[in-house]
Parts: sequence; structure tokens; C-alpha cells
Amino acid sequence: MRAILLWTINDYPAYGLVSRCAVKGYKGCSVCGPAVDSRYSVALKKNLFMGHRRHLRENHPYRRLRAAFNGYPEHRAAPERVPGHVVERRGLSRSRWLDSGGREGADSDPAKQHGAKKRNVLFNLPYWRVSCFTVQVNYMYACT
Repeated sequence: MRAILLWTINDYPAYGLVSRCAVKGYKGCSVCGPAVDSRYSVALKKNLFMGHRRHLRENHPYRRLRAAFNGYPEHRAAPERVPGHVVERRGLSRSRWLDSGGREGADSDPAKQHGAKKRNVLFNLPYWRVSCFTVQVNYMYACT
């Protein structure tokens, strides 16, 4: 099952369907999770995801380059990985929020803070929690 899942996810929108996390909008970077650095470009008419240089080692020369990126050097540390049980809890809390009368896309929508839209259906599998493969396709989830 794990091998089938790994090779089934072949594009980013499909990854969003399986993982039940946002893959578009301001929280659309699954690698960064809630610590995503995004902004909207009026000229390009789309969201830009910035700050990926922080995943490089601290003394990497690209961290100091300004002109090739956004005009600033990158000094921040890489965001920490979000454990699978935390992602599951966030998905459950949003489902409860929607069930209690919350409107999808509202300003108080929990998905706008953390990107988890629903509880992943793969958590229903009996062996999923034992596995270290907890949807680690894009490194968002760590082993539980």
C-alpha cells in the first residue's frame, strides 16, 4: 500500500487531495506548513512562496545573495517538521469547527492558520500510525 501511494501521487494537486492539506493560496506550501512565507504578486496575479533559502545550510552562498532573490539575505532557520499526530489533530479541529457552523473560507477558518483542511483518510488505516511513512512525500509529516 505504501509503495502504491508513493508512486500514485504524481502531481501537486493530487498530493493535496490525498494529504487533505492546502496546496494553493497563502498556506499552499506543504513543506513549510504554518511557517510558510508567501505574498501575492499583483503583476503576476498569483501567490509567490518566498523563503526557501532557509532550508539551505547556514553558510551556503545563496543565503547571502540579494539581487538574485528578493533583495534581502536569508538569516532565518528552516521551519521544523510538523509531526503527523499534530496534522491529524489540526484536521480534526477544523472538521469540528465546520460542523459547529463555521463557514469555509471565513476569516476565522483554522485552515488559514495551518493549512490542514480535513483529517487525512489514511489515518483510518490500522497500520498507518505504526508506519514511518506517514505521508512523508513532501516532508511535511514526520513519523509519529
